[in-house]
Amino acid sequence: AAANALRECRDALPGGRGAAKEAERAERVATLQRLFRGVLGRFVDVCRPAQRKYNVAVAVAAGKFNEAIVVETRQCAVDCIRYLRDARLGSALFLPLDGIDPPRADERLRSLGPGYHLAVDVVQCDAAVAKAVAYAVGATVVCDDLDGARRLCYGPDADGRPPVKAVTLKGAQIAKSGTITGGAYGSGAETTSGDRKSTRLNS
Repeated sequence: AAANALRECRDALPGGRGAAKEAERAERVATLQRLFRGVLGRFVDVCRPAQRKYNVAVAVAAGKFNEAIVVETRQCAVDCIRYLRDARLGSALFLPLDGIDPPRADERLRSLGPGYHLAVDVVQCDAAVAKAVAYAVGATVVCDDLDGARRLCYGPDADGRPPVKAVTLKGAQIAKSGTITGGAYGSGAETTSGDRKSTRLNS
């Protein structure tokens, strides 16, 4: 159920493909799993948010990696890509476990206080795919709301700390570049306390 919720949140994001394509995507991955050893599954299928309230935030944190296919090796990824090409089944993004290097999270981000959690800490998965999950969500911080995210990224405590990507429980996102994106993802629109109608903001 949690994995289904994550897929639904993924489809609601800008650029999401929608539920009509879900069976086609799942069948393509199932075919690869039958043909090649080491195909572990899509990101949205191999992990799940620790609690329902994190569904949207995790989907936003993963971004383009929601549909990425986790494989054990780079060779497996190459073999899958060749098959997709020859069978004219489109393209796919792969996360080879032996070829990715997840960013190390700043441990200070684990002690920010109530309302702040590293995204990697609110995702559950098997140990076999933990590296891929850490790579997909990076050092993103999940914040309860947009005001909290703004304090984290723009407040006085941000000085002297590397830029942080923050996402909120309702799906707003502050990128490391400083841009802010928000909208209605599943459970409603994200707003700041000073702007109750904004659906997309830019710094």
